[in-house]
Amino acid sequence: MNIIKTLRKIYLSIFLASLTLFVCCNITKEKSRNIVENNQVAFYSKLDSTMYSIDLEKNKKIKLFTFETNNHSSVKWPCWSPDGKKIAYMGQRNGVYGSYYFDLHSKKHTKFWEGDYKKGDLAVPGGVMDWHKDLGPLIGIKENEIGNTDTHVLKDSLFKTFEKGNTETYDFFKLRDTAYINLTQNKWDQRTHPQQIFWTFFVRAHSNGNISFWGTEEDENNGFGENLYIIDSNGENRKKIFNYPEGVNGAGANMLEYDISEDGKWLLFSLDGDIVLIELENPENTINLTNSKDQIDIMPKFNSNDTKIVYSSGNGEHFNIFTMDFDGENKQVHTTGKNYYVQSRYKLNY
Repeated sequence: MNIIKTLRKIYLSIFLASLTLFVCCNITKEKSRNIVENNQVAFYSKLDSTMYSIDLEKNKKIKLFTFETNNHSSVKWPCWSPDGKKIAYMGQRNGVYGSYYFDLHSKKHTKFWEGDYKKGDLAVPGGVMDWHKDLGPLIGIKENEIGNTDTHVLKDSLFKTFEKGNTETYDFFKLRDTAYINLTQNKWDQRTHPQQIFWTFFVRAHSNGNISFWGTEEDENNGFGENLYIIDSNGENRKKIFNYPEGVNGAGANMLEYDISEDGKWLLFSLDGDIVLIELENPENTINLTNSKDQIDIMPKFNSNDTKIVYSSGNGEHFNIFTMDFDGENKQVHTTGKNYYVQSRYKLNY
């Protein structure tokens, strides 16, 4: 048991470098739609660098495709298209790094954005973050000269035109002013603020059309801070909805796989190796859903109507896919063995 505890602490430290109090209350959510239950989940296997899908009802796993290299980024999450027919991802194919989508029917890979990175520098300047139901793929792009990161989308639904047969790659670095919309509008510039790291990243698209993302503090006088924001699909009405508590372990890589409930009330998060719900209007109300003593629970995601949560759980060396109800009940394991399955996402019904 002491070994597990030690591994738990070591893993959390490593995870933070690379990228609670239990409060009793009634967990309430407002449902805006009736959703047909979908049991399909896609996830990334770190040990064989492969994307898989699994039917959670039958626990039937299917191999989708294997990445050419892991050198560019540890972020390999699947971005389901709203119709569930494609999965977008960031990676390398035929030696070219960029954002691609994999057609689940034809089994073909199509590149829709080509990345660029400094020679000898493995820090990737961008890649697909999520797939918005109206705008298309949301692409986080780092501009090396300025040193910050923003989220962009192709103008005037150009991605839909691209899908219909236009095979041109919309290269951001050549067409930033004519083909792309900057949704997050990071105003910071490291040329004038060299001591800071400013970004608007880890972007999520939501069923109501809103977009959420982590970002640094906008007010220069308040200094650096890790905050969660939400904006409209046109990039307007930006609002800070959560401030990451200072001194709390579990930031960094855990920010990759947060989620927000459909009614906008709850933040789903991995905190100190447990899965928690944080009430956004009352952050002190933090509900620990897993209370694991001998496991590390990370990267939780809701299904379409927030009735289920998928997450990874393991000892720090190996992780498998688990699910539970919104309130933490009915925990189920869907894969077993010495795996490293992470960054799982439900196929959503938009």
